[in-house]
Amino acid sequence: MTSVQLPPDYTATLQRASARFRRERRSQGLTQEQLAARAGVHRNTIQNLEADRFTQAPAFRIDVMLAVAHALGLKGCDLFAAEG
Repeated sequence: MTSVQLPPDYTATLQRASARFRRERRSQGLTQEQLAARAGVHRNTIQNLEADRFTQAPAFRIDVMLAVAHALGLKGCDLFAAEG
């Protein structure tokens, strides 16, 4: 298994992504349950993403984050980009 070097600011990047998930879901008028159904994940997953619980260790699931981003109409690069 190959080790991945995470950038020093990965926690801040993931925190921005968590906030973006919550903001985008609310702006689309979706409940956490509706978004979970769209993304094919459990509602607890949405809760964890929005509460920034995936950023407490580098073992977050990028595939899950991208599935939720896609369900919101976001591209992965938009999700992780710095706000400007």
